[in-house]
Amino acid sequence: MSLNLQRIAWAVMLGAFFTFCGICALTVYGTYSFLFQSTVPMTAIAQASRGSIGITGADLREDVERGTRALGLNNLVRPNDQDSQGVILVQDPYREDGASFVASVTMIGDSTASLRTALRPRFNWSNPFLQGRADYVVEFARLRGDFEVAIADDLPLDLALDLFTDRRVRVRLSEPGWYSIEADGSSVIVTSHGGTALIYGPDSSIGYSVTAGSGSIYTVDTDVIRALPREVQLLQNSQLSPSDTGGTPFPANWVCSSSPDVITEPRGNFSAERLDGREVLRIIRSGTQSPAQTGCFQGLPEGQRWQDVSAYEGLSIRTSFYLNYQSLPVCGIEGSECPLMLRLDYINAAGEDSFLVYGFYNVPAAPEQRFPQTCANCIREHIRVQEKTWYSFDSGNILAGFLADQRPVAITQLRFYAGGHEYDVRVSRMELIAENTTG
Repeated sequence: MSLNLQRIAWAVMLGAFFTFCGICALTVYGTYSFLFQSTVPMTAIAQASRGSIGITGADLREDVERGTRALGLNNLVRPNDQDSQGVILVQDPYREDGASFVASVTMIGDSTASLRTALRPRFNWSNPFLQGRADYVVEFARLRGDFEVAIADDLPLDLALDLFTDRRVRVRLSEPGWYSIEADGSSVIVTSHGGTALIYGPDSSIGYSVTAGSGSIYTVDTDVIRALPREVQLLQNSQLSPSDTGGTPFPANWVCSSSPDVITEPRGNFSAERLDGREVLRIIRSGTQSPAQTGCFQGLPEGQRWQDVSAYEGLSIRTSFYLNYQSLPVCGIEGSECPLMLRLDYINAAGEDSFLVYGFYNVPAAPEQRFPQTCANCIREHIRVQEKTWYSFDSGNILAGFLADQRPVAITQLRFYAGGHEYDVRVSRMELIAENTTG
């Protein structure tokens, strides 16, 4: 009898000891996981930067959005027509430096995307224990169409941004800069304007590398990748980085000025700032009701040949900008005072001087007002975009559609400027791209 009681006592004691050890182990593991491995969700926002976007939730009902709204995971977002444009912003509300922007995906025209994951570590100081795992983990799925991806250059943590197309091709981005992606049913084109991008086939664990300043096309069915011809950047300092000479906010290699119609009225101001993780040139004018133009250019005086483009079959202007404010409706009473205008001066094959103008605005005219949608010498209507959001513009191939004797053969100057009374615009890049005929 005493032997059985002794065995029972030992069993109880050993059971208690192992239970205690298990509780201690679980407590240590749980504490370690909470402190060093747990994550919290980041904020996602969908914005219509031009026109409207459709957002489809779990109920499969599509809501139309013309402004900004919080975005849930796995919501499908798409521009509502070919001229619309939408942006998905991923923000970190826990950043200690006051900034929040992590990355954005801009959807252009007939495209779709869905945010699947957006996580960050619960504690900033936990990242040394993550054993190589990225700190920010962001995943987009169901990509189809044309996209631009921007990654902030001042992130406090590492980033792994994965984009999955509807054919299960994965594009991995982790370095600052911006990237363009075109995904259709048969191929994926990736162009890097920042760091290195990796393309993974549907069943591959080895990525194809796309280095900065280059582009590649991956064919899904054949699992083959090939490099695209390099584009030729005709501008210097297309990122508008400020001069390092000290004391001047002007971007290096650009000539900038402000010209009010009334000499005694205020001039526009320039400043080099940061917005959403990128360097921007801010153009601002306030406190007046008289016109002025404030902007920058590269090139030569009218009639002089600055860049020979006769050997190229493609020429395009690309820019990203943020319209914060304008005081005049549309682009003024003559259509020539948009808060952002692009002007390309060129010489055509007949030796004549000519130019193209693109205008962008946010404030519409009241129903009783009659403001023109174009300027006297413009060949296309101005483009209305949403305020306080990023918009990416690509002119497409400017050389297409010209008659032989009207085709531009030499560029004289490229200029971008704000016009009107009061305006506030940020420009993050300005590119003039030529493509080789051998492409």
